[in-house]
Amino acid sequence: MNDEEIIEIETKKPDYTGFFSILNSNITKNPSNLIIEEKKQIRAEVTEILLSKTFCDFLEPLYDEFSSIIGPILIGTHEKPNQLQFIIEKNAFGRINGDIRAFAVCVRDLPIPIPHWPQSLSIFINGVPFSPPSPQYSSSSLPFWLDVSKSLKENSNEIRIINGSYRNDITDYFFIVLFRVKSVESIISSLYSVPFWGMEDWKDLFYKTLTSDADCAESWLSISLICPLGNWRMKLPVRGINCEHVSCFDASAYLMFQRSIGDWKCPICQNSCRINELKIDQLLLAVINKFSEEIEKIQFSQQGTVRLCK
Repeated sequence: MNDEEIIEIETKKPDYTGFFSILNSNITKNPSNLIIEEKKQIRAEVTEILLSKTFCDFLEPLYDEFSSIIGPILIGTHEKPNQLQFIIEKNAFGRINGDIRAFAVCVRDLPIPIPHWPQSLSIFINGVPFSPPSPQYSSSSLPFWLDVSKSLKENSNEIRIINGSYRNDITDYFFIVLFRVKSVESIISSLYSVPFWGMEDWKDLFYKTLTSDADCAESWLSISLICPLGNWRMKLPVRGINCEHVSCFDASAYLMFQRSIGDWKCPICQNSCRINELKIDQLLLAVINKFSEEIEKIQFSQQGTVRLCK
């Protein structure tokens, strides 16, 4: 974001902190210089973190000059809350539509900065109140990122941030940034462009399962077609590249679960299973498409022979 695009600043007696706050008679005539000088004091790792990568697989950074609405704002205290006016120009505001949304987030300035919400914050954007997301949500889950799109307006906006529990040894910054939100449907479509688990992969996993499972002495594996997460018959069976089992889970059920929880672990083996680690099981998909929905369990041989289970 260009410095000139941020900003129209109140020149009345200030009662707030942050890089907008140090207003006095000898600098109010050129507030943009104030912003530049204060931003030099902020580590580059803090200001770049939200544009250099995303912690949530459902959010895609836009990487352009209109992707940042406001920030970083150094969060103040209850006695000196952040309170400022800012302008969203037409080019930026016009993008907030459909899958592009404006998200508020805080970043804690640590040796490696991390998205982090102080639970004592109260946020008001154009009079609309917002509370920090519950601490149960990690930064890899979508609810962690506060969608403030509907509270924003083209041109003049106002924001007030009150911190009810301030600590001098902790530094938190507030941002509003545009991200493209990936839908479950779009992610599922992208899985078809990734190489599937093929027959040779399946045989390797089958052999590993046979050698580690005492119940598989007859060289047949029983596999449920019911997703362990959704408890419904799978439509698109997937597993992660770090998995060493033949069982799968439904892509849609998994993505809907991770959108809320964000632990990105296989529900069967608990190994890492991010979006870019998911692959469709070609053999199991063929079975699901071939047999009726009444079939909920099958048996496989290592050669790929299938028999139905009643």
